[in-house]
This record gives sequence, C-alpha cells and structure tokens, in this order.
Amino acid sequence: MKINYMKIYTRKIIVFNCILTMVISSLTIILFQNFLYISIISASFGIFIGLIQGTSLKIMIDYGAAQNTKRYSTINEILKGIGFGLTPIVAGFIAEINIYANFMFLGIFGISALVSLIYLSRNVH
Repeated sequence: MKINYMKIYTRKIIVFNCILTMVISSLTIILFQNFLYISIISASFGIFIGLIQGTSLKIMIDYGAAQNTKRYSTINEILKGIGFGLTPIVAGFIAEINIYANFMFLGIFGISALVSLIYLSRNVH
C-alpha cells in the first residue's frame, strides 16, 4: 500500500508557491495597510507556513532515507528552531522602527529564499 502520493517535483512546486504567495501577501499588506487585510492575510500566513514546514520535513526525510543518513532532517529541525527563536527578536526590533517594515523584511527575505531554492533545486525532478 502506497501512502505518499506526492512526487518530489510536486512537493517542490508546493513550497515555491507558498513562498511566492507569502511574498505577494506581504507586498499587499505594505501597499494597503488596512487592518482587515492584515488580519485575513496573517491568518493565511499560518496555512502557508504549515504547508512549507510539513513539505520541507517530508523532503528532508525522503532525501535522508535515500542517502541512508539522518543528517538532512537534523539540519532541517535545527534551522527551524533557530528561525522560531530569532524571528520574534528580529521582528520586535523592526517593529520599533515601523510596524509595516516587518512585512517588507518578510517580502525581501521571501524573495531571496525563493531565488536560492530555485537555484539549489534546479536538478530535482
């Protein structure tokens, strides 16, 4: 019985689409600066971050199983831990300057992450 129906290419596309959607949402918040938009888009951030987290973990577990090592899933968990620890600190400093600068930072970071991931995963099919 096959449990996992998503191919590697599909997982890669899901991560790219989630990051791209978060970047577009951040730019929307910066442009409109409306409380209602911020509330709705912030709720959607949680959905997309959850998809990215679950999909990236599955990619790392599968890659580690193919290489017969746990190194990749360990690196993934370490980076997520660092991200969860540093993000509130950095966001707090940025919010002291301008509350909307957090979304600008998220947009810039998202674009750089998207470009990096596209470059690094160009050989994954």
